[in-house]
Amino acid sequence: MAVAHGSDKGAAWICWILCVVGLFGLHRFYTGRWFTGLIWLFTGGLLFVGQIIDLFFVSSMAGKPRW
Repeated sequence: MAVAHGSDKGAAWICWILCVVGLFGLHRFYTGRWFTGLIWLFTGGLLFVGQIIDLFFVSSMAGKPRW
């Protein structure tokens, strides 16, 4: 699941939607943001506030390479 360069936006959205079943931060792992992915995982998406903020940024995170 290490797809940091040019990751698919549709797959990133599916990962974001999986937060409903408790998989917070999966979209961040998918786009190569491991550190913040761990923070989202252990804090419940920053108490779900981070998940709402990522709703607006998930497309831009997936569209460009991380490194």
